[in-house]
Amino acid sequence: MFEKEPRRGYPIGLSHVAVYLRKSREDRDAEQKDTARGGEYDTLARHRTALLDLAQQQNYTIQRIYAEVVSGESISGRPMMTELLSEVQKGAFSSVMCMDIDRLGRGDMRDQGNILATFKESQTLIITPDKVYDLDDEMDEEMTEFKAFFSRKEYKIIRKRLERGRHQSIQQGKFIYPRTPYGYTRGEESVLQIHLEQAKIVHLIFSWYLAGFGPTMIANRLSTLGIPSPLGKSWWPEQIVFMLRNPIYQGQIRHGHQQRHRLRKKPTEIYNGMHEGIISPDDFERVQGKIGKPTAPGPKRPKNPLRGLVMCAFCGKPYQYLPVSNRPDHRVHCDTPSCTGGSLNISSLEEAILEQLQQQYVQLNVKPPEVEAECSGVDAFDLQIEQAQKELSQLDNQRRNAFDLLERQVYTVEIFEERQRVLGDRMAKLSSLLSTLLDEKENQRKMHDQKLDWLPSLVNVLDLYRDTEGPNEKNELLRQILDRAVLRKEKSARAFELDLYLRMPARSDRLA
Repeated sequence: MFEKEPRRGYPIGLSHVAVYLRKSREDRDAEQKDTARGGEYDTLARHRTALLDLAQQQNYTIQRIYAEVVSGESISGRPMMTELLSEVQKGAFSSVMCMDIDRLGRGDMRDQGNILATFKESQTLIITPDKVYDLDDEMDEEMTEFKAFFSRKEYKIIRKRLERGRHQSIQQGKFIYPRTPYGYTRGEESVLQIHLEQAKIVHLIFSWYLAGFGPTMIANRLSTLGIPSPLGKSWWPEQIVFMLRNPIYQGQIRHGHQQRHRLRKKPTEIYNGMHEGIISPDDFERVQGKIGKPTAPGPKRPKNPLRGLVMCAFCGKPYQYLPVSNRPDHRVHCDTPSCTGGSLNISSLEEAILEQLQQQYVQLNVKPPEVEAECSGVDAFDLQIEQAQKELSQLDNQRRNAFDLLERQVYTVEIFEERQRVLGDRMAKLSSLLSTLLDEKENQRKMHDQKLDWLPSLVNVLDLYRDTEGPNEKNELLRQILDRAVLRKEKSARAFELDLYLRMPARSDRLA
């Protein structure tokens, strides 16, 4: 039976509450021992029951239950935590419930700092059966950091023991990393086995490179042939370079290599693997001698006045600068493999942007916004607001009844979770609609003044852009009023379409 008396010191009646469930290493060991004895110990179910008891006592609205079914050493290895942090950062929840603050994470300082900073900046409470943590409170923040310190020490001890075992497995020639390299499948006892179809592609990549093809040409050719990449998408030159440098293909395993980090405390170690190589050692060494070592890029000098502003309508990626030596005008082009977006003269694109900005200037001066007509819709807004508030009250009563139905075992836990989620989502949408209606009601009164405030910046760009010479200065000038320009142009077509998204004082309006 649920306790009816609310707990002292806990906030009452919170809405938009999330529940986060995660097993510790000790919980998993206990479950395995209990299963071996014929038991059915379920850690997440027990924790969920305890937290829902607390939520019912304090009259909380459960918006979402996050149950972590995988165990990752970092945030990136825990998809539910990644999703939860993203929502917390957006301010989606007033609080997050968990069995203990350690369940949120006890990884390295970077992960723990990210978690605590996200909760503090969004002013989201952390609620456990023992305590409520408000990171805006200095004592709670210090207590959280203190617990995080000891959790991190314990985590380091466990991680050292695991790393020792991992290193021994690698020295034996086993592949213990989570992502299986392209060209192989994972066999018994973490020994790689050759994937025959993918191995043929690996042979092609190495032979093409030795024949004189560059990584970009190889990537484009594979994408054109419709061969899926290791991620199931189009090939990228960086993937080709990574494969060409990977000693896994000559039967070795690389340990300590971190592709994304240039500075490493420990040097890369190479061990002979228990798997069979796809490429012969002689061909692999020839490729290494040809590909050389990566060089540090030189300082970038901006040459494109539209740098970072023009996006491809087909793939969403930014257009890149394309210098043309035999023509007076340089171009921009979409360099995404297999994308159908074409290239365009920079001067033609600049003129199209300025022409649309000029049209907007004429509209603001000749045909100003009809604020009076917009304000006539205020009564309609009031009616919608009243209706939304009435429906919110009805949904809140249904949410409260769900706890009673769970207590009387009319609802199972699964039905209760689904009911709470559905009601919570509807209440969240209604609350969002209320907020939008109130904002729109106020914005209608201010829109005319906002556009007039923006008008001087538009006049400044139109007056100065053609007389400005430096591409960097032109780019900064456009960024004052332009958020992005979406270009739709096929490779085989001369015509193109352009949509501008402007930086307005309160909102961004697309120019048709």
